Amino acid sequence: MAFTQDVSRNFETAKVLAILVVASGHFFPASAYWVIVSVALCMFGFASGYFTAQHYGPSPTVWPFIRNKLTRLGPDLLAINLLLLVVFIAKGEDHILSWQSLIGMLGLTGFLNWLHLPNPSPFGGGLWYFTLLLVFYVCYPALAKLLRPGAMGAILTAALLAGAFFLTHYVPYGHMLWLTAFAFCFGVAYVNQSWQANIRNTLSFIAVAMAVGGIAKFGLSLPINSLMVITVLSIMALQGLLSLRLPAWCHAPLKPFGPCVLEIYFLHTHLFVHPTGWAPIDFMISLLVILGASYATKQMALIFQRQWFPAKAQRAA
Repeated sequence: MAFTQDVSRNFETAKVLAILVVASGHFFPASAYWVIVSVALCMFGFASGYFTAQHYGPSPTVWPFIRNKLTRLGPDLLAINLLLLVVFIAKGEDHILSWQSLIGMLGLTGFLNWLHLPNPSPFGGGLWYFTLLLVFYVCYPALAKLLRPGAMGAILTAALLAGAFFLTHYVPYGHMLWLTAFAFCFGVAYVNQSWQANIRNTLSFIAVAMAVGGIAKFGLSLPINSLMVITVLSIMALQGLLSLRLPAWCHAPLKPFGPCVLEIYFLHTHLFVHPTGWAPIDFMISLLVILGASYATKQMALIFQRQWFPAKAQRAA
């Protein structure tokens, strides 16, 4: 089941919009639309699982797979960390020279969060999603085999959703870790099972989610009402992105920033400004700063990529 150009375009636009929603959630930490932010995170996880499975299939060769990810992410991480270093020095941040900084530069700060280890470094504060992405890449060859086509793969996918509900309650981390982790798996299973974006499958997914949620709520007495809302909204949003053909004007404003999602993700919390004291205006100004800096940082990353991996840069051009 190959994805169409419309699907690729939809997710590219949705990822930019989603990272801006996440940024707004960080700027307005008491905002009431945290459910939408959670749906955005699930969309990111699903997209990574879905497109990875589409590109590499169920039996990727491990070393070429890892090498491709390193050559894709390495130049971006270097450019991002160089800009952040300048920002932190300009702000006079403490603990720049610490072992936690190396962890943050490599995008592994999530492990500090999950192990409840202190992170005095300004690098990587709260950026757990990227660590989860790296964990997914490491696990993908095994995960693709576990979530194989057929009934067992589908049953395991439902079991993983139940596990996400269970762990969210019993191993909480204050963010949507477990449901986002499930979204990665769902993306892989979606491709392996050759599921389609139609009304029948949408209703089937929702029915399975409701059944799993019912067992968790009434059988295990887990408080999962909000998780169920997020899960159902995520299913509907994902099925829409996989099936709808959006007009060009929906994509045009965000298209220049499609390649910059990783930069926006790493940079946004460090580039918030409050020049007016009025939150809506300050957020719009911050958004301009973030988008401009992210675009420039991506251009720097492309220069690094052309210098170090010219063959890959030529294929991406």
